[in-house]
Amino acid sequence: MGQHQIVDKLRLEFAEEITSERQIVYILAEIGKLLEHENLKSKYPTITFYRDWAVHTKLDRSSVADSLVRLFDDYVTSKNTTASNTLKNLVTPQTLRDEITAYLNRHKLTFPCCTDGVLWKRFVKYLAGVIDETPLHCSLWKPTPKTKHVENITVSRSRNKDGTAMLTWNAVCHTDPPAGVEKSIEVVLLPGIDKVKLP
Repeated sequence: MGQHQIVDKLRLEFAEEITSERQIVYILAEIGKLLEHENLKSKYPTITFYRDWAVHTKLDRSSVADSLVRLFDDYVTSKNTTASNTLKNLVTPQTLRDEITAYLNRHKLTFPCCTDGVLWKRFVKYLAGVIDETPLHCSLWKPTPKTKHVENITVSRSRNKDGTAMLTWNAVCHTDPPAGVEKSIEVVLLPGIDKVKLP
């Protein structure tokens, strides 16, 4: 399928209201095809990461997944005292939003979910449903652990005690961290803003 056909399909899809996980998978898959046509996957690693994550039962051959697992391990190992800006950028959906916007501008496409905070929150809600409990593994795991604690990471949808929509990133550990160390990161989703609860 040629680039123009993919662009036309995306334009039609963007005209529809986002109401299902199926649409999220389709949009990410089609954007991924465009990236492959233009050999730009490495320039838009977050789009590629989420596209791959959405279509696999686990993700273990991804440089972004590797980075995320290792940075999460650093966060757990530091007893939650330090978190890199890279980790914060990887767990917030804003990074994906920025990349999609920048890439679609190349094709003169506008995705309403990227320009409206409420619509973006809905997009992320359905995206979270697609990747819910699909683990991210570090590809350098075998034959021995290359991390101090974290084996893999999953993300799930939830609401906090105040009823606020959340994405919770959870670490599954091969070696338990010290008592009291948090093995999760909560990302609060609000229209137009994403707050990452990290030090």
